[in-house]
Order: sequence, then structure tokens, then C-alpha cells
Amino acid sequence: MLAIAYGYGGCKAFVRRYLCCVMMNLLLGGVLQFFKQMLPARAYDLLLPISGVVLMLFVVAEGIRQTRKQSYREVAFLVADQVEHMVALADTGNGLRDPLTGRAVCVVSDQWKDRWVTPQQTLRCIPYETVAGKDFMEVIPVEKFLVKQQGQMQWQKDMMIGFGKASLFQGKKYQMILHKDYC
Repeated sequence: MLAIAYGYGGCKAFVRRYLCCVMMNLLLGGVLQFFKQMLPARAYDLLLPISGVVLMLFVVAEGIRQTRKQSYREVAFLVADQVEHMVALADTGNGLRDPLTGRAVCVVSDQWKDRWVTPQQTLRCIPYETVAGKDFMEVIPVEKFLVKQQGQMQWQKDMMIGFGKASLFQGKKYQMILHKDYC
């Protein structure tokens, strides 16, 4: 049940969730025993189904919390001889790829283009399409790219960074939109 609700996510995460579930069962069992002494038998018969519903709600709420927490990733990458650290949105809808190389493209604000001194021969334009229409995006290859997943930085290769409109990132918690392959 836990693996279905939360996804597997490794042994450590599974044990932590299992222990949390056991502690919640013990807590609810203790509450039931307390109320057994205080309430008449008829009211006590209703407490067991109610505690089951409370436990189910707890599991669902924890699953939603974990899902929201997982939508952002820490990333670090080397581009133009500079190491950058950013918070990235894990966007399963971003399927943008460089048509020449087939590399996945993660998107940052075009304001970063001015910060990084990139050789002109590495800067290219690729076509992309959104709900708003079709356009071209400038992209550069990334030398090294790390994504933090399940508490560990994992090496990703064969990727590029595209420069999107700054309005995509204004007022947001993230500075990058990840490709769906890295979510």
C-alpha cells in the first residue's frame, strides 16, 4: 500500500514511510483505547471505522505532500567555465530536444545568456512550439549536469540549455525548467 501511495523511492524512504505508518497506527490505537474507557459501547463501535478513515486521510495527505515536494529539484551544471546552482521545476510536459543531436533541452531565462560568455560557435537556434505559438530558441551545450534526486546528486549527460523568455520565470521559485527525462 505504501509503495503504491508514494512510489518506491529506495529502501531508506520506504522504511521511513513504513515507520511513520506504524507510529500513526499506534497513536490511533492509543486514542481508541482512551475513548473505550470514556464512551459507551455504542459510540465505541463507530470509532474504529473513523480511525481507519483518519489513517487513510493521513496516508493520502502525506502522498500529496511528497508529490508537491518532489516537483522541484536542485541542479548544478558547468557551462562556459562557470558552475551554476539552480532550483529547477520538474516539468513532465517539457519534451524539447535539439533536432540535430537529439539532446534534451532544459530551459532557463534569457537573462542568463548575458552572464555566460559562450563561444558563438556553440550557440545555435532550434525550433520549438508552445500553446502560444511557434518560435526559435537559442541553445548551448552543457559540459556537466547534476540533478539532485532522492537526496543524491545524479550525473546526467547529453543535455543542452535553452534560453526562454524571462516572463516564464518571474515571481517563481525556480530558475530552470527540466526536461521530462530528468523528472
